[in-house]
Amino acid sequence: MDPEQHGDNMAGKGGAGQVYWSNAMSSFVLKYLSDLVASGTKTTSGFKQAHLNSCGRALYEKLGVQCWGLVLKC
Repeated sequence: MDPEQHGDNMAGKGGAGQVYWSNAMSSFVLKYLSDLVASGTKTTSGFKQAHLNSCGRALYEKLGVQCWGLVLKC
């Protein structure tokens, strides 16, 4: 797989856009979500949308990438 992976369409409300997913973004999201689990957040049925939205806000604050309605696909 290429170092720069094409992300899903993650534009803001009412707009269209594309995010080029980087290794730094992957590392940040994985660390953020693993910290949620380590803090005791229950994830037996997956992460709630509120958790994903807070991860998206943190991603914006840290790396300046706007992604609303973050959807993680495995």
